[in-house]
Amino acid sequence: MAYLRLLEREREAIAAEFGDALEWLPNEGKKERHVAIERRADVEKRENWPALHSWMQDVVERMVGVFRNRVRTLEIDENNDDG
Repeated sequence: MAYLRLLEREREAIAAEFGDALEWLPNEGKKERHVAIERRADVEKRENWPALHSWMQDVVERMVGVFRNRVRTLEIDENNDDG
């Protein structure tokens, strides 16, 4: 949880750089944490798939761009890590 808290300190900057609202989901009681974005779509209509695939690719590329260097440079004081 400590990693997510460190990233959350930059939440506004991350959202501005990403360009869309992100949901920060701590997933209480579990080891993994999530940062998500949602888009409503009718996935049963195949004609929607190309646009959805493009959107997903764009989101992944922006997530990597926003989080890659931040995650690589996270520093946790292991003596004070409560999560």
